[in-house]
Amino acid sequence: MTDTLYYTTHDSAIGKLLLVASSRGLRYLTLLKTDEEASEHLSKKFSQPPKPTLMELDGFFSTTAAAIDRYLNNGARLKIPYDLAEGTHLQRAVWLEIARIPHGETISYTTLAERVG
Repeated sequence: MTDTLYYTTHDSAIGKLLLVASSRGLRYLTLLKTDEEASEHLSKKFSQPPKPTLMELDGFFSTTAAAIDRYLNNGARLKIPYDLAEGTHLQRAVWLEIARIPHGETISYTTLAERVG
């Protein structure tokens, strides 16, 4: 059984974003290159088996897109559901720790590694 993933593009303050989500939450987010099409990027990203079923679904992302805009434009805390199913245990731990870094702040790779253990 293959996953069904939903996607859309969103014009943000930093450029055109490609958002991909499962029914559980956001699974993939990237900034598309200037002339890159979403379908082209998706065919490369999801070229290895098991290939998910991909469906374009704009309305599915309205709350997520609005939250991303508030984060990019005002530094508001980004609170959206994530689906980290594709990551290893270490990757998920790193991603969750990165999400805890406040807007506008940075930490070193060493600090991140120490926090993750």
